[in-house]
Amino acid sequence: MKWKVLHILAEGDAEYNFASKVIVPHLHSYRVDGRVQKASMKKNQRKADKGGIVNYNHVKRDILLLMKGDSSHRFFTTMIDLYHMASNFPNYSEASKLVSQGNISDAVTLLERGVIQDLEHQGIKNTDRLLPYFQVHEFEALLFSNLEVVFKTVDRFTEENKQYLQKVLNDAGDNPESINHETGPALHFQHCFGNQKFKAQIGPIIAEEIGLSTLRSCCQFFDRWLSKLERLS
Repeated sequence: MKWKVLHILAEGDAEYNFASKVIVPHLHSYRVDGRVQKASMKKNQRKADKGGIVNYNHVKRDILLLMKGDSSHRFFTTMIDLYHMASNFPNYSEASKLVSQGNISDAVTLLERGVIQDLEHQGIKNTDRLLPYFQVHEFEALLFSNLEVVFKTVDRFTEENKQYLQKVLNDAGDNPESINHETGPALHFQHCFGNQKFKAQIGPIIAEEIGLSTLRSCCQFFDRWLSKLERLS
C-alpha cells in the first residue's frame, strides 16, 4: 500500500514542535508521512516574535503553494488557533457569533467550509484533500488535559499557581477545549511563569508527556481531527 503524504501547516513554533514531535510519529503507523511547515509571517514580523497567524491571506498563500500540482496521495491540513483568530478568515463574523453562543461545533464547521469554498473560488480543484483544523481554542488548551504532568515538568510552580490553573479548568467544566476568555490558555500558563519559552518549547514537551490517548479523551475536537488524519491510510 502506497504511503500518503500529509502537509501540515502550523500556525507558530508551538504547533510546529508539537506536530513534529507527536503527530508525525503517530501517523507513521498509519502509513501517513507527515511533513510540517510553519505558516508565513508578515513581512515586518521578526523571527523571534512569538505570534502566529495574523492574516488569512498568509494562510491562503501557503495553502495554494502547497496544493500546486495534482497527486492523489498528497493531503493537506492546518493547525490554527481559534483563539484571537484574524478577522479576515472566511465566515469569521458568523463563526464568532456561534462561539459566543457556545456553539463551537457549528463555528468550526463554518470556518472549515469557508476556507474550502474560498480556495475553490481561487480555482483549486482538489479541495477534497484539504482537512482544515482550527484548534479549540488554542494549542495550549491541550495541556490542561493533565495538569499533574505540567506540575511535574515545570519545577517552578507554587501552590498558588497550581490552585490558579486548577480553577481555570474547573471554571471551564473540566473541559480544556472550553477555556476561552480574554485570558487564553497560553496566557494562563504565562501568568504563572512569565516565560515565553513555555509556549514554543516546554508546551510541546508537556503535551508529548501527557500522551495522545489522554489528549484525545479530554479534547473532542482534537480527537476528531486526528481521527480524520488516521483515516487517510
